[in-house]
Amino acid sequence: PAELSALQAKLAQLAQREDGIIIDIRSAAYAIVQAARAEAEASPGCPFAKTQLAEKIKALYRNVSGLEYIVIVGDDNAVPFFRSPDNAPLGPEEQYEPPLVDDSPAQAALRLNYILSQDAYGARTSISFGNDSLPIPAIPVGRLVETAAQINTMLDAYLALPGGVVPTPTSALVTSYDFLVDAGEEVRDQLSAGLGSGGTVDELVSPASESFLDPNAWTADDLRAALLDERHDLIFLAGHFSAASTLAADYATTLEAEELLGASANLTNAIVFSAGCHSGYNLPDSAAVPGVTRSLDWASAFAARGATLIAGTGYQYGDTDFLAYSEQLYAEFSRQLRVGQPGEAVAIGDALVAAKLAYLSGTPRLEGIDDKALRIATIYGLPMLKVVMPGARISRDVDGPSGAQPSQVSSGPGSQLGLRVVDLPISTGVTLQPPVTLTSVDNPSQTVQATYYRGPDGLAF
Repeated sequence: PAELSALQAKLAQLAQREDGIIIDIRSAAYAIVQAARAEAEASPGCPFAKTQLAEKIKALYRNVSGLEYIVIVGDDNAVPFFRSPDNAPLGPEEQYEPPLVDDSPAQAALRLNYILSQDAYGARTSISFGNDSLPIPAIPVGRLVETAAQINTMLDAYLALPGGVVPTPTSALVTSYDFLVDAGEEVRDQLSAGLGSGGTVDELVSPASESFLDPNAWTADDLRAALLDERHDLIFLAGHFSAASTLAADYATTLEAEELLGASANLTNAIVFSAGCHSGYNLPDSAAVPGVTRSLDWASAFAARGATLIAGTGYQYGDTDFLAYSEQLYAEFSRQLRVGQPGEAVAIGDALVAAKLAYLSGTPRLEGIDDKALRIATIYGLPMLKVVMPGARISRDVDGPSGAQPSQVSSGPGSQLGLRVVDLPISTGVTLQPPVTLTSVDNPSQTVQATYYRGPDGLAF
């Protein structure tokens, strides 16, 4: 009771400071939510019932204007993730088998091959995609888990920051091996440029070409020294994970999430992101098998130390030869932290939304694996947490919107749908050249007038 009372007070303080509102979904005033919750609790084996409850919760603020960020307080039992069919051809969620109580929503989602996502809470629109609809990320969403004590720690860490901005980062840690090495290298380069000459990036990297039997392959003890004994402001963890442990590059030793609790390093307001499978799977304590399940997952453990985690709720993906899927998303996230003018603070939620939109715009043919990589990347923390990268910044003029001001469509179906349009001048650098006379090689007396275009990359007839 004391922790819950403190939690309510801190949420009220947060709402006042951030000009926010609190929606207590337990209130009897929201009868439609309570009815949906009762139905979901009566049907723990039905993922659709959980999604219906999530939809009813979203309806409570759907018409609230001016929303910039959404913070969910509680685990999947309190505020459910949206369930979507897993359409990825590799690593289906039905193959993930942590010890879970059979008659639980968490077990049902895995056994029926569903993925968990909270993007829909912040989406303003969605598009039809296969046997489901894909929410387009818009308002950044973060989640605070899982116990009152852990959530209080996260709130204390954030409320102690002036303006919600973390101290200027000076250090980073990047770990990778196997097919995730290229992601580690790209993230390392982005963080190194973002930290500038005054920053340091420590690495634990075992090249993809190197055998796990190589004596140079880094071990769990190497990771303990880097992650648990030394403060790093920005941390990228790439490797083979489960919800509660990670495998080192030697493929023999492991580090458990619970070891974070005893870490000597100060992890308060560290920003951690991970391409490891299920590194962002928050296992509800109520679904744990007593005496069997290690229910302290990475999301809860980092929360207990006041660190923010951005990671996937399911299997995450990459490629040995090029950046792809989850690798691409997290590399873009590290890049988005640098977008803006010198001294400008970037919210991690905005950076993740921008990374997901960049992924969508750069993927001409969206497949099931792309859909999953996008949806499952989840923020466990406050999405308005901000960071100022002190090094080289990326101009928003190159990266962001065109600055166009579209106007409302005044008539026809477009006006009913609220569409906006604008005419944009496009400069391609392509110019039409003067006509030339071409002579047939078979019949020199036969000629033809031809025109052609000259562009920055060559000629086209």
